[in-house]
Amino acid sequence: MIDLHCHILPGLDDGAQTLADSLAMVEKAIDQGITHIMCTPHHNNGEYNNPARKVISAVETLQQAIDQRGWELTLFEGQEVRLTEQLLAEIERQEILFIDEKKNYLLVEFPANEVPPYSEWLFYQLLIRGHIPVLAHPERNAVFCKDPNKLIPFLEMGVLTQLTAPSIVGVFGKKSRKQPGRCWNIRCCIQLFQMPTI
Repeated sequence: MIDLHCHILPGLDDGAQTLADSLAMVEKAIDQGITHIMCTPHHNNGEYNNPARKVISAVETLQQAIDQRGWELTLFEGQEVRLTEQLLAEIERQEILFIDEKKNYLLVEFPANEVPPYSEWLFYQLLIRGHIPVLAHPERNAVFCKDPNKLIPFLEMGVLTQLTAPSIVGVFGKKSRKQPGRCWNIRCCIQLFQMPTI
């Protein structure tokens, strides 16, 4: 099994804070049958800034710790990138990591309480460059919670979405738990079923 969205790198964001935290997460992942993890720390969300070089270094360090223990788990570098107007420039500066080697898929997130007015334009710019945005946890966005139909134009453009498992089981409360079901019922959420080539 492959985990495509994980905040496992120590000290980079609101996920694991120490190496011990990360290794405990690794052990739990292995126990659950996970063999590969895409490390996706938050990037450029106003609180955390994790450009590509920083993430690559952190992944190498954690992978060494895993290998030293003889554990069978492989890490890959990625990011959960906040959608901002600077994103295209960051891609040009090679500060952005995609979730596949061919740079086809990019894991992005909106702010929790809004859909930025430039989103459609920016998604279009990504798509014409061959980059498919994968929108993380739309079921937790206040705009889509209020009206899931507002997600449809993005899906019709070719944007993919990734639901968060804790939302489905109710970790984030009743509202977030109800939302994935509403999205599926109106066919406005598309899960990324096929693992990108890594």
